[in-house]
This record gives sequence, structure tokens and C-alpha cells, in this order.
Amino acid sequence: RNGAYLSIKAFAFKDFPEAKFWISAHLAAWSGENLDLRHPFIINYVPEIGECTINPAKGVAFFTRFVIRCNNFKDKNIPLTYKMIVSDLHGFGQISSVKENTLGAILYLGSESTSPPSFLPVGVLANRYAMKIYVQVYDSLGAFSQVTLYATVRAPTDEVSEKDVLDRLFNFTMGPNSSLSTMLANQEFLPAGYLMYIAASVLNNMKPELTLQADKARLREYLVNQTFILPNSTLVEISQVVMSVTKLTQTTSGFTRMAQKLATVRVWQANRALQQSRQKDSDFHSEQIEIVSTGILTSLSNIFKLTVSYEVVDEPFYVLELLADTILEGKVPGNETTAMTASSFNVYV
Repeated sequence: RNGAYLSIKAFAFKDFPEAKFWISAHLAAWSGENLDLRHPFIINYVPEIGECTINPAKGVAFFTRFVIRCNNFKDKNIPLTYKMIVSDLHGFGQISSVKENTLGAILYLGSESTSPPSFLPVGVLANRYAMKIYVQVYDSLGAFSQVTLYATVRAPTDEVSEKDVLDRLFNFTMGPNSSLSTMLANQEFLPAGYLMYIAASVLNNMKPELTLQADKARLREYLVNQTFILPNSTLVEISQVVMSVTKLTQTTSGFTRMAQKLATVRVWQANRALQQSRQKDSDFHSEQIEIVSTGILTSLSNIFKLTVSYEVVDEPFYVLELLADTILEGKVPGNETTAMTASSFNVYV
């Protein structure tokens, strides 16, 4: 053939065994010179699915500690890595090219098949406080299989007073001896980001009591500020930052002007980090970037809601324009128009 490219159809190797293969190419130039090339590739299947359980199946956010345990996942390419994701996409924006959005706060990422005892955020009221958890099990080559779990997680204010819940939030997140400060000092950034997410979830589900409003606003601004300590290099790190900011901006109650500005800067940084990650690592799939981008889209929509009608703002619009650029970078000529829809706006790229 005369073409310079070889295209292999999807699923062409679906019946092949899991092994290493080579594609051999013989090139003949007009000058008479010949060249033989061999390119190796691996056919890899996702880990064999086992089972996962969560114990207890019901509890109270920020009080009950849940344990996720998985067994019997098998694969030739070991070690296996377990990624446990808490997925609350209620009210989230959507990007039309994302078929299954598995974005969420990362509860655990590591080689152990059992998570440490962990809090869960408040479940979705419309779903009877159900909270969805994805468990993704990766082999050493990056292929993963996925199972879905559910737990019922009620708001802590159903059990104790608003004041007691707020005091507990302060104890866990503020001060040099708090759990959050200890995690950040020990560079346990994923657990730290997850704790910020949990705290934001609890704050969002508290009633707007006037006597506690100032303290809640102070805590929310503090948590937004703390997200700047979290690293923003890998896709996992960016995802955790985005989920924390999205949850913190979810409510308009008690959100200060400073917190609004900080949140806008943080989502700009997250979007910039996504663009840089794609430039550094060609293995980044557009779908992975678009999944995280739904969180940035939702954060921007939340920030627009925080803006009062008489304000003139341009920073969120600038970040939205950059987000559209991020999505466009993953497109090729001939792709369909991508719709980015959120509660505050719609964008088509």
C-alpha cells in the first residue's frame, strides 16, 4: 500500500490472548532503499471482577466511620491498585461528550484492598440519603474494572445540635493540632482534600441559623484558602482539588467575597494544570480531562450564582473561556459540537 498510516479498527484484537505482540512494517522508498520496523504492543484485559462491601451500610456523616472491603479481584499484571471514589453529582454540570461521569472525591488510593475507616458525606436527600461509591481496581498497566456500592448517610444535624456539629468541624479542620493541619503537615494531601470535601458537605447541609452564620462563613473561607496547599500536578491531585472547591461553592449561604475570589483563582489554577498535564503527558485521555472539567464547570456555575446582580465581574468569564479551550484541545476536525451545560449557563464548542 502507498499510505503512510495504518489504522486498526477498535476491538480488532478482542479475541486475542493477553500477551505481547509486534507489528512489522516493511518500507520501500523510491530511491530503492528498504527499511524494516517492528513496533511492540500489549493486549491487556481489565482485572477479573471480585466483590466489594461497605460496613456499616447506614450511618451519619462526619460521625460514622465506614470501611470498604474488596476481595477476589485477579489479574496477571500486579500489583493491583484500589481507587475508591465518593460520587455525588447531584446538580452537577454536564459535558455532552462524557458518557459516564465517574468524578468524585477520592476516599482512598493505594494497594490495600480495604480502606481505612472513613467518613462519608451527606447522601442525596432526593435519593433517601443514598451515597454512591465507585471502586476502581487497576492492574499495573493501567486497565481497571469497576464496581458500584451504595450507603445511606444522614446529616449529622439529625442527631445533634447545629452548634455541636459546627464545633466538631472547627476541631477537625482549624488550629495546629487539628486533623487537617496534621495531614497537611505530613503531606497526606489526598486525605486532606477528602476531609475538606466532607467538611463542606456537612456545612452545606446545616440550616441557616443567624447566630452561627459568621462562624460558618469564616470556616468556609478558611477551607477554600486551605485548598491552595494541595498539590495540583497529577490528574488525581487536580480532581481532588476540583471536588473540594465544587462542594465548598455549592451553597450561596455564608460565602464571603474573599472566598468567592479565592475559589475563582483556584479553579483557574486547576484548569491550567489540566492543560499543562496534557502537554506533558500524551497518555492523558481527553475523556479523563473532560470528566474533571465537569467539576470546574460546576464550580464556575456556582460562582456565578454567588455574584449579585449589580456586580460587574470578568474573572469567572475568563476562566470559562479557558475551560472551553481545554475541551477544544481534545477535539479533532469533524467532531460534533460539544455542549457544556450548567445551572447558570450553557456553552457550545
